[in-house]
Amino acid sequence: MRNKREIFTALNAPFSNGLNERLNQTIVNKIRCETKGKKAWTTIARDCVDKYNITEHSVTGFTPKYLLDGTDTSLLPEELKENKNAEDWKKDRKRALQNTIKSHEYNKKLFDKNRKEHGFDTGDLVYVENGNKLNRSIKQN
Repeated sequence: MRNKREIFTALNAPFSNGLNERLNQTIVNKIRCETKGKKAWTTIARDCVDKYNITEHSVTGFTPKYLLDGTDTSLLPEELKENKNAEDWKKDRKRALQNTIKSHEYNKKLFDKNRKEHGFDTGDLVYVENGNKLNRSIKQN
């Protein structure tokens, strides 16, 4: 392994995959709002995911469903909707990616602003916290 660095991230740490963790947090919160009814939780989860997929994302500016398959899910009447073709969809996907990258870079600047660089050498003692903070129930205590 020449000029390569191994980085290990605990699987139970939210920062191991921040995008999925943020999505999961959003969906779990939506599920919590719906658990008062008599529906099966699987039905509630599917409904919440479907609603998420047709909600415009603040960073991309588009709904996940539109970016995935080009389906216009806006609530506008048909008369007011723009007629978009495959080329428009491809351009919108590129714009969504650019918006995502721009947002990521901005958030990285904010995160790194007060971050200290830590240098560790082989043999250094470090503190490792045990315990899974992600083991949360859907029901609130």
